[in-house]
Amino acid sequence: MTAAGEHVVPDDPVPHLFHAAANAGFRCLAAEYPRTTFRHLDLPAAGTPSASAVIGALHIAAEPELALRGAKVYAKRLAYVDAVDGRPAPVLEDAAPLGFDDPAIGSGPDDHVVIIGGTGKLGLEFCEYFATRGANRITLLSRSGETASIAGRLRHIRSLGGARVDVVACDVGDEASVLQFVYDHVTDPVDVVVHAAVNYVDAESGSITPDLVAAATRSKVVGLMHVLAATPLAPRCRVVLCSSIAATLGGRGQILYAAGNRMLDVLARTLREQGMRAASVQWGLWNVQGPLDTAGVDRVEGAGVIPMRPADALSVAFTGATTDTIVAAADWAELYDIVSLFGHGPLIAGLVPERPPAQLASSVLPTTPSPVAAGSPTASEPATPERPAASADSAVFAELVVTELNRVMGIDGGDIDRTVPLVALGLDSLQALDFRRRVKSELDRDLPVEAILGGASFDEVVRLMDVGSETAVGG
Repeated sequence: MTAAGEHVVPDDPVPHLFHAAANAGFRCLAAEYPRTTFRHLDLPAAGTPSASAVIGALHIAAEPELALRGAKVYAKRLAYVDAVDGRPAPVLEDAAPLGFDDPAIGSGPDDHVVIIGGTGKLGLEFCEYFATRGANRITLLSRSGETASIAGRLRHIRSLGGARVDVVACDVGDEASVLQFVYDHVTDPVDVVVHAAVNYVDAESGSITPDLVAAATRSKVVGLMHVLAATPLAPRCRVVLCSSIAATLGGRGQILYAAGNRMLDVLARTLREQGMRAASVQWGLWNVQGPLDTAGVDRVEGAGVIPMRPADALSVAFTGATTDTIVAAADWAELYDIVSLFGHGPLIAGLVPERPPAQLASSVLPTTPSPVAAGSPTASEPATPERPAASADSAVFAELVVTELNRVMGIDGGDIDRTVPLVALGLDSLQALDFRRRVKSELDRDLPVEAILGGASFDEVVRLMDVGSETAVGG
């Protein structure tokens, strides 16, 4: 349970920074312990709910995210910002103070744009975006400064327009370094601040230490505070904080990453309460490699999240943006199946397009995303794989299955102990889902992921597929 960890009703205060972050991290435990049910109840900031109200809320079935306000219980849901597939746009309670569309951010010449984490993958995308939209001056802050690895990209950006692009070596986690940057480089108030710095720390619950917590929040949270406190800002300065969808959906090994990004969401709302035009954008997966390594990107893609072209993502986020949003492209039906394994299906149920069941496995998404989701999936017509003949030997089928398992687990040849639970062999939840996808694609069988996460061995899984198939192999 948390207190004031969520903004639920219009008169709720700004969420408590620690409680909001703690819940984002807590949500990640579901992927780490898939056989345990995790549920969250947020209590109001003021007043003490009755014990009966709390117990009643906790007994609401199949709802992972609940909030108690007065006599009412609220369930958390993601909803589309714009009308997509004929869905009505929801009312955004805190839209008015932002004014990103007056003028639209990036639509005209901004005198000075400062990008924290400016030489990273995302920072350079923002730099190009503003350079092509008439910004007069862009300052990129990073610990490394201008290096040979980004020289070519900077030459390209500087050739796009008249923007002066400066790269300043500045460790935003160090207050003295920020003060020196302001003294040396900021002569006039800044018009736009983009916070694209990343401290990605992959850590599961058992490995978290105070040093890892400090590393995960150093530039992401502490650095932002240093920059905003020291930098003179124009009266209509716009502030964009780059958060991550991990703050809402979680993920294995992302406890600190999710918590840090959730803090950015809270800080954006705090800035709005202070009269600033600020928004936090929880980005999905970009098709430029950012904080995740290749294996990490493969895991996220395997979960149904689709990489977005930067130009598409930025145009969506900056077109009339009025509040905190999630900008992500995904196969929402597939992602729903995955998060449902951890009990979080209701959170995104409203994003899943209504399609005939036969089309669910063959859907693809267009490349251009929309907040919260990309446009409606369209059906494709892939060739139907041939089911192994009923007369095939069960042992042959088992070998075909173990081949797919080896590919998923990165085992080159060799064999596994087929009597040991697959999770004990190191197969995690996302790998299990990739395993299911491969078996369905190559062998046209439905792999029982729930049984795998419940402790089934390879031999038990193969037997379950035999029993569950319309024509049992070797039967």
